[in-house]
Amino acid sequence: MAARWLLGCHKLRLSIELDLGRHREVIEELTALLREHPYDEQVAEHLMVALYRCRRQGEALQVYERLRRTLAGELGVDPTPPIQAMHLRILAADPALAVPVPVSGPSDTRPESPGTAATEPVMAMPVRQLPLDVPDFVGRADALQTVRSPSYLRQQVR
Repeated sequence: MAARWLLGCHKLRLSIELDLGRHREVIEELTALLREHPYDEQVAEHLMVALYRCRRQGEALQVYERLRRTLAGELGVDPTPPIQAMHLRILAADPALAVPVPVSGPSDTRPESPGTAATEPVMAMPVRQLPLDVPDFVGRADALQTVRSPSYLRQQVR
């Protein structure tokens, strides 16, 4: 009973460390804890998040795959929906998984009033998405004029 309580406290502390953005510091500890408790999906999920936040997406996905194989091979079950959802979020590079960066760090200046501090965190990882459409070429007016000119077109036909 005491061992289970201590394990719960340990996992809670690691979860708090992750929430505080100390993902690099907890990777070794989470890895060791997952070795001791290979069926513990909560530990695996925390490790996946920590690795993902260190830009080690491939390793985070390997943790899931190892857990899935262990659960299927030894217990005949699939991972629970919450860890499956985390796996999909990592595959999709969900920006919500990134570590929130404090808007204001420690500095010598204090906010004018308690309500002036920003409440929404800035995400550490940018969204990697190309623009939907490029309406025209910028800075290519001379080249376009040359290509569209009748003399250029006649040269290309010959």
